[in-house]
Amino acid sequence: GVTSGGEVVTLLGSGFVEAGARSCEARCRFGGSVEVPAKVISPTEMRCIVPPLPTQELDAGGHPGALGVIVRTLSLEVTMNGADYTSAGLPFSYYRRLVCVGGPPPPPPAP
Repeated sequence: GVTSGGEVVTLLGSGFVEAGARSCEARCRFGGSVEVPAKVISPTEMRCIVPPLPTQELDAGGHPGALGVIVRTLSLEVTMNGADYTSAGLPFSYYRRLVCVGGPPPPPPAP
C-alpha cells in the first residue's frame, strides 16, 4: 500500500468469524503496533483499511525494492477476538506513490 494509507487490503484464509457478536473484534495489525478494524466478508475473506506508515517505521530505513519504490515491509497479523494475533508474519510492503512527469509515451515504431 502507499505510505499515506487508505487502501483496502483483502486477506484470504479460513476460520474468519462471520458477522455477529465477535465480528467487531476482528482487527489487522501492521508492523506489530498499528491496529485497525477489520471487516469479515466470509469465513474465508476479511478486509481492512491500510493505515499510514508510522513515522518511526519510515525512519527505520528503507527496503531496496525494485527501483527504490518499496519504502518498508512490515508484518501483517490478524485477530478475531481483539487480543490473540496470528504469528505468520505475512509481509506487507508500503511503497512510494509514483508520479509520472512529461508527455505521453512515444508512438510505437512503424513496421
